[in-house]
Amino acid sequence: MNTDLEKYFKENNFRDGLYIYPNPGNAGDALISIGTTHFFNKLNLDYQIVMDKKNFDPTGKTVLYSGGGNLVKYYSNSREFFLSNHKKLKKLIILPHTISGNEDILKEFGQNVDIFTRELFSFEHVKKHAPSANVFLSKDMAFYMDVDEVLGHRPMNFFLIILSKFFYKLKNDVRSENIPSPFVLIKSKIKEAKHKLISHDKVLNSFRIDPEKTEIEIPRDNIDLSEVYKFGTEYPYLIPYAAGKFLRYLNKYEVIHTNRLHISIGGAMLGKKVYLYPNSYFKNQAIYEYSLKNSYPNVHWIGDKNK
Repeated sequence: MNTDLEKYFKENNFRDGLYIYPNPGNAGDALISIGTTHFFNKLNLDYQIVMDKKNFDPTGKTVLYSGGGNLVKYYSNSREFFLSNHKKLKKLIILPHTISGNEDILKEFGQNVDIFTRELFSFEHVKKHAPSANVFLSKDMAFYMDVDEVLGHRPMNFFLIILSKFFYKLKNDVRSENIPSPFVLIKSKIKEAKHKLISHDKVLNSFRIDPEKTEIEIPRDNIDLSEVYKFGTEYPYLIPYAAGKFLRYLNKYEVIHTNRLHISIGGAMLGKKVYLYPNSYFKNQAIYEYSLKNSYPNVHWIGDKNK
């Protein structure tokens, strides 16, 4: 049932080039993005990241929609893109995703759509409701990142990144609205400083405070790292910056308590003792069962009683 993603891309031999359409999101999505680029660079595949979404014409192209958890009730980005474009694409490849609901769009997908799900619940849901699409099962793209490379890579200063992106936009007439303000960095620095004052030096509490939060009591020393390092996923220079900040912060701790999926994945790959709690729907438990439980014994599932 599990699909070898490397074998899939080698066998299909996409010669016309691939366009990676970024999934908007937080620092967890930056881990997905860096894992994706590491994966494709390793295979020496020709690809471009779509930075200017407004001017991008996908007609007749092979587009990879970045992995993640966007095709669920909380978000509309992927749904809107799929509804507008899936029929005009030569090929749509949805990289490993968590998917629920959206039966109407799944039913519309044709043979030109390959859907990779990242756990069994989504796989069974998509197989049932997308009879004409090609459905596969594979692990989250963050598992493909080279942790040592992310930790060791020191990208340019944040302000130089923003400046370079500004001039890139002017030169190429790009209308991307996703240039983070320098204040985003300042806010992240303030949150880091506040957390250091109250946090335990060995135990990290990082629970989500967004729409996927649960009723779990938020610890006083909580820091939602995925939001703190939310610097965008469209601009290539910001992806290693966010991923590096994210992993280096996790690496300071020995024990991690979280209901953020990619904090658990990052912690798992760093060899930390991780306690993973439920998010607001099945995602965390399903991915724990599929990808973490047997491969990372340092990750422990904390059940539904903590919702």
